[in-house]
Amino acid sequence: MENRTTMGRLKRRNFYSNKEWWTRTMWALEATASPSDRMFGYGAATLIELAGSDAASKEEKVLLDAVWRVSGTQMRDTSIRQLLAEHSTVSEPSEEAETQRSECGLGKASSLYREVLAARLKVILDEEFRRETSPLVSELAKIQVSPAL
Repeated sequence: MENRTTMGRLKRRNFYSNKEWWTRTMWALEATASPSDRMFGYGAATLIELAGSDAASKEEKVLLDAVWRVSGTQMRDTSIRQLLAEHSTVSEPSEEAETQRSECGLGKASSLYREVLAARLKVILDEEFRRETSPLVSELAKIQVSPAL
């Protein structure tokens, strides 16, 4: 009898944990769509935590892949190299890269901030799904950034 009661509590807890996970995920996804770097940062940080949570299944966490897939670099090594080169030199960014950012309404610092947070999310999800992470994505994820004010 005790086993049945324990199982019932676990199922209820998992249901409520999963429901809370979805509530927080929906808020965080909306926040990452914000033009505000601060809101984007709050949303991305929340998604990073949710990606490592046990409250949802791996199948449900696949949804979080959508965030890094729509990043400016889409976590492609060539695009990341270009982004890192633009931020490590004093020279002017390429005209093509500047056009892409201005079409999205993002400045240079904002673009780096968002890409770093997307890379952090990708690293966590790659660990969750046992996927290999590109060394450049890992390098990008380690950069210390703060939102552009």
